[in-house]
Amino acid sequence: MNPERHGANEPLRTFIEEFYKEKFSFDDTFQKLYQEERMVLYEQILKIIKELKISSLLDVGCSFGLLVERCNLEGIDAYGLDLPVDNLKKYHQNLPHSQGKFLYGSVNDNAFWETVKPKEFEALIILDTLRHISNPENLTKLNYKYIII
Repeated sequence: MNPERHGANEPLRTFIEEFYKEKFSFDDTFQKLYQEERMVLYEQILKIIKELKISSLLDVGCSFGLLVERCNLEGIDAYGLDLPVDNLKKYHQNLPHSQGKFLYGSVNDNAFWETVKPKEFEALIILDTLRHISNPENLTKLNYKYIII
């Protein structure tokens, strides 16, 4: 990663992290969108995952982890990645089929690559997060077969 580029993105990254901490912690309408209204979308994505016979995946920007939980319930080895927002972490702890399957951080940070390196994912799910990834070409390090955007 180019340190100058990373430094230039630092205020934007901080803004994004603070925005999502606020939304996932205090905005009931925002939370309802991700906890209830997106279930139709998650079911459509699950259908695609099953059709492609995907056996493992990483949901980048998993929010409340409901797609991750649904996939694990169906026998798909699913992991979720999101920012370390306390409200999300607490919610993830109550998902019975996805215990220990949430990673916290950002694909824009070098520490993420060390955390995820030992894992292999057949597919990446990137719904709203792509616009926040400063170097999306780095995602190819994960050697996935499919990407669902």
